Amino acid sequence: QETKVPLVIIDASETLRGALDKQTKLDALSELLKTQPPSLPASRFFVFGQKGSENCASPTILLDSFDQTSHAWLDPFKRLELSGKIAVTRMLEQALKTHSSSDAKTAVILILGEQGVCKSDLCAAVRQLRVLQRPIDLSILALNVSESSQKELQCAVRETGGMFINATKVEEARLAFEHLLTRVTSPPRVATPVRLTLPDTAIAGSEIKVQWDGAANPFDRVVLAAVNDQFDYESKYLPTELKGEILLKAPMQPGQYQVKTIAGLSGAVLNSKTIQVTAG
Repeated sequence: QETKVPLVIIDASETLRGALDKQTKLDALSELLKTQPPSLPASRFFVFGQKGSENCASPTILLDSFDQTSHAWLDPFKRLELSGKIAVTRMLEQALKTHSSSDAKTAVILILGEQGVCKSDLCAAVRQLRVLQRPIDLSILALNVSESSQKELQCAVRETGGMFINATKVEEARLAFEHLLTRVTSPPRVATPVRLTLPDTAIAGSEIKVQWDGAANPFDRVVLAAVNDQFDYESKYLPTELKGEILLKAPMQPGQYQVKTIAGLSGAVLNSKTIQVTAG
């Protein structure tokens, strides 16, 4: 069986000037790419930028590399001059035109620092690819992006059956990238649901203490999601210890929500509990 080669698309526009923890998103991304274990599948990296300060025009491929071992391409990556804003759909279109794949579905991992600046409907774009018989398995690693951006990006991921992770910490971003690469080539494991214990209600904006008991697989996550609009408000990786506690932040909008455990490699919902968020 032929090994899949994931296509990693990086938006190197001015959005990477933003902060992740106490460093720029560009520095954080450079570091996490350099520290990936060698056991991960070989990938093709496309780094897109904008020449000058021109916004939302056709993006330029700044770097195109299969170099997974020496990471030599990361030195010029760190020295990139970040400018302009990029339409994500145009990055995707250009990368797919350049990258040939014999897979029934091209595995794509999109990494970006923000979305929604350039008017581009990523949801519509991935639907159109399916119509044109060029389906993709799209996963997105977002680096601390706004809630409005998360909603649009999650919509696109749901269309393709991929995964969306919004990392707010450098270590979380590193683990997320390893996770997304691993799921492309690793068969799903048989998952055993952990037991969740949490309150029935929470005040909007407060912390929700979620206790778990049981053995989690690598990359399993706890997700706080809306019941009606399918939006994930928060997602945290579940440590593989046998028991512990995770803190989630209740959304500001009162209503009914779900806390779910998600299998890392298959994306299957292992179990869920409902929680009512109140105004106070």
